[in-house]
Amino acid sequence: MKKKNRTVRILRIVGPIVGIISIVVFPPWDGIWAWLAPLPDTVQEQVDDAIDHGLDGIIVYVDQSGRAPALYAAGWKNRAAQVPADPQALFKIGSISKLYVATAAAKLVNEQSLSLDDTLADHLPELVGRIEYADQITLRMMLQHRSGIPNYTDQDAFDWGEPPTDFSEYLELILDEPADFKPDTGYRYSNTNYLLIRHILDHTLGYSHRRYIKRERCEVSIYRSSFSYVLPNSKNRMFSCLRFKLCATDSSPVKSIDCLSTPRSSLSLFIT
Repeated sequence: MKKKNRTVRILRIVGPIVGIISIVVFPPWDGIWAWLAPLPDTVQEQVDDAIDHGLDGIIVYVDQSGRAPALYAAGWKNRAAQVPADPQALFKIGSISKLYVATAAAKLVNEQSLSLDDTLADHLPELVGRIEYADQITLRMMLQHRSGIPNYTDQDAFDWGEPPTDFSEYLELILDEPADFKPDTGYRYSNTNYLLIRHILDHTLGYSHRRYIKRERCEVSIYRSSFSYVLPNSKNRMFSCLRFKLCATDSSPVKSIDCLSTPRSSLSLFIT
């Protein structure tokens, strides 16, 4: 017992000493100096300083009430080609395109072309038996990521460098896989939900949902300045920047799944 108490006393003395030594010898100096240093006088100076912390390029959009929006940039848009950062550069918004899709779905529900209580089986009966609980999963659940449908990007066969090129190839990654949970009993982010919603929208409309988004929201600046993009025969499809305006015809060549790019300023208008 005495030996144990002695050990505890030693640890109580040694522990704090080791902690103090660790703080002195291994401190996060970059973070400490950034915190202690006085703030620059202007936003542009702050943006310029950020490049010194290992960033290739940075763009900042500031929108304050009562003031005109302002854009600031520093560093490189393309370091290898020595192209400076461009405040008007397009950014692929990836999964933020789900906001467009959800808005389109909500409008179609309001028009009574769809119902939030429609099931996956109602619109895609061929998936009964291929997607578990297809007859119980509703549009509402897919919009809210409460369907339990597996996420295709989580599958071992999914390759970010060489992703699938069409709906059926994406869907094949999760067909016959068990559900993550029973419908509406949990939450898990799944790209497959919006893959299916987009397909349902196309089927309901009889034409591309991208055309519908353009038609219904074309007077909002983000839609005028956003683009769909095509990634033809490129090994770097996910990061190419070839682009076309949002589809105007059903015969548009756009095949990508999350296929919107937008200037940073327009993106802020949509998400704020």
